[in-house]
Amino acid sequence: ARSFRSQGSRTGRREAMSRDIALYGAYGQIGSILRKHWGERVISVGENTPKRFAETVVWCATRKPDHEDLSLYIDDTHAFMQMLLGCAINGVRRVIFTSSFGVETDDGRTVPLNAYAAGKIAGEAFTEAWKRLGEGRSACIIRMGGYGPLTPSGAWYEMEPDEICAVYDEALMRTGFSVLSPTWDKRPPD
Repeated sequence: ARSFRSQGSRTGRREAMSRDIALYGAYGQIGSILRKHWGERVISVGENTPKRFAETVVWCATRKPDHEDLSLYIDDTHAFMQMLLGCAINGVRRVIFTSSFGVETDDGRTVPLNAYAAGKIAGEAFTEAWKRLGEGRSACIIRMGGYGPLTPSGAWYEMEPDEICAVYDEALMRTGFSVLSPTWDKRPPD
């Protein structure tokens, strides 16, 4: 049973899932999991491959930390904005943006605590704007927990591959604008 905080609407129909998914960051930690999970549905887009578009575009590309290096995340945000522009030009209907649990405070506000969080917050804002500026578009933001070698084992925000796949599958079912926070219920009490 999945348990995570959710804002927005869900179609509730399996047919809402796209047949083609352009996966940006397909060779990274999260992208590799999703590429394997979705199989033939994925068009893999990596750092050295040309931009590609499909019915759905999933963005899980980011730089490796230094979370304090503003220039890295300005570049990431610019690349994401360029991809959104390409989505608008190419008639993409759904965008899923991978954000981070680290942008959200306990009371649900978003706060740019470092350059990485600032880039994610900017990406969230552009994702919502892209959705609102086009007829029939859907957008979902996933405020991911941690996964991989930089996440301490047993950390409250740690996510397993099956949890990652479940939240992205949920995002594919969403219509309108949604924000999913899969680790929200795992937060320790103050």
